[in-house]
Amino acid sequence: ENTTSNSLEEKLKLQNDIFLQLSKSKLVDDGNVLEAIRDITEKVSGVVQSTRVSVWLLNQEKTLIECIDLFQKLEKTHSDGISIFAEDFPIFFKYLLEERVIVSNNALEDEARSEFKEVYLIPNKISSTLDAPIRVAGEMVGVLTIEHVGEPRQWGIEEVYFLGVVSDIISRLLEAEKRKDAIEKSELVKHNLEKLVMSRTNELNNLKTHNEILDTKVYGNLYLTTIVLSPLGSNRNRSSKVVTEFLSRQSNKFNFRDQDLEIGGGI
Repeated sequence: ENTTSNSLEEKLKLQNDIFLQLSKSKLVDDGNVLEAIRDITEKVSGVVQSTRVSVWLLNQEKTLIECIDLFQKLEKTHSDGISIFAEDFPIFFKYLLEERVIVSNNALEDEARSEFKEVYLIPNKISSTLDAPIRVAGEMVGVLTIEHVGEPRQWGIEEVYFLGVVSDIISRLLEAEKRKDAIEKSELVKHNLEKLVMSRTNELNNLKTHNEILDTKVYGNLYLTTIVLSPLGSNRNRSSKVVTEFLSRQSNKFNFRDQDLEIGGGI
């Protein structure tokens, strides 16, 4: 009995240590999902002494859950990519929506896991499982799973509790990822808006400069024409000829000025 008590105390202490580590995890707070999940599956495997720990996430259409990480302790490997479709395993998905933790001491006989017997449990020699649904804002978005290989295993209350808390930490991780994505999208929108404002400002400045050049040309012509016409008022015939020649020369000068401005020069 003392041995059992000491063993339980050691488990609880180890669990609390893991809770503390994960609560301070920068990977979790920063929303680095893949790295954080790998760290979590390894830690859970060490605490529960289970050979297989995995995290599955629900797709946007809510038609399947996909394994984003499966840690296998004996091989010390991480893998992903397996998908479980809701239409193929309706009983299991029903339990995911309703339970805090699905406890299957004998997974081969348990109703929640009965659909997996031939296609998954027996081929992988899995006898006992724990499944903790991951929820964000009350919605089931995934599941944290522990799979025991070998003889059936009786899960302890402390292990069930531990898995439930870790699933909550994964929920926090996914929420952090959402915040991170929202901030990045906001920064991108802000950057694009600043570029648009700058572009429009440059266009307006260029238009203003162009209009100023046109105004200078028009008012310059009017002013010079007035100067020329005034002293020639007494001789209309000669005035007409002089004005025509003058305006022709002025037009040529401004045409040259326009061309020169286009290539960056000046008169």
